[in-house]
Amino acid sequence: MSGLELAVAAGLLALSLLAVVRAPTLPLVFVAVGATELGHWFALLAVGLALGAHSLMVSIVALAAAALFLTPAIRAWRAAPALRQKLRDAFGSSDPIFRWRDLFRWPIWHRARGERVVIEGPGGPLAMEFYAMRSAARAPVVLLVHGGGWMAGDSRELTGWNTWLATRGYAVAVVDYRLVPTGVWPAQRDDVLAVIAHLRANADRFGIDPDRIVLFGRSAGGQIASAIAATGGHPWLRGCVCLYAPFDMEFAYEHGSDEDVLRSRWLLRCYLGGTPVQKPAHYREASAYFTIRAGAPPFLLLHGPGDELVWFPQSARFAERLVELGVPHVLLSLPWARHAFDYNLHGPGGQALAAALAAFLDHTCGSGERPLAPGLGSG
Repeated sequence: MSGLELAVAAGLLALSLLAVVRAPTLPLVFVAVGATELGHWFALLAVGLALGAHSLMVSIVALAAAALFLTPAIRAWRAAPALRQKLRDAFGSSDPIFRWRDLFRWPIWHRARGERVVIEGPGGPLAMEFYAMRSAARAPVVLLVHGGGWMAGDSRELTGWNTWLATRGYAVAVVDYRLVPTGVWPAQRDDVLAVIAHLRANADRFGIDPDRIVLFGRSAGGQIASAIAATGGHPWLRGCVCLYAPFDMEFAYEHGSDEDVLRSRWLLRCYLGGTPVQKPAHYREASAYFTIRAGAPPFLLLHGPGDELVWFPQSARFAERLVELGVPHVLLSLPWARHAFDYNLHGPGGQALAAALAAFLDHTCGSGERPLAPGLGSG
């Protein structure tokens, strides 16, 4: 029995290391998300093993694993006061960023289904999922652009967040934009704009306010959303939320490699149709860092410095650019967070996102909004 116990304890310890060190391969990146955002549950398992172990060695190894699994939650708890103050400074109020008791609410991953809507898009049939809590009032719209490295993902990604938004009074539309290799930039941007045009033209049918739309993109979706929002000129666009997104495609290519975790340069060549030398216009048009203009809507950026897939300087450099132009924004640097930190709505990353989203959306789409100070919360 002690041999089996030791093997389980050693396995938990190996897994817990991914809560504190960078994952070296793409599969381990996603395992690391579980170790980070569900680590508190694994910590309970490790403590239970330690208490029931038949040898001191097993107890020591299991307790070491428990301590490492709890590291992300402890870092989130320590960072929470400063993060909440940043949201208060920007929006006037904020829900708590972190609650220990909420960590142990059952994780929400349910694949709720919205209304499937298919329209004629620029490249053929274009689908979206639509979620809304119907009421007499016209609902503001959160148009969500999924992640997946431009080659994967769909509108049923992390649907728990869609339901969460709908219960707060927001209509949610999630776009199934064209993926590589079928779609090369700017196909993705054009698909998102086509869905927005359809929603606004059919506002009565969907029960939405066509002049209160917020873009919300994860990873690759954040790049698409930010590229649309950056140029301004859309009076209906109230804001843009970007999670762990790349904003400078030239920077990504320069610092990427065909041998890194994502095969970044190869991926960018597929997405943008070539290298920066071959397709300079595509790289620039797809980069909010270059296209951002004074007068663009407010931005909410969330990113973790330990992100293995999208380098944190992408968000930090973009925030600096927003400061230069006086574009209202808040950047929340989450010290424990990895790529896809919003996987578990009740995890450390999920709690931070929920508080930030609630404050940002209430501010930009609510009736009592006030101007967001340019540059507030950057860095």
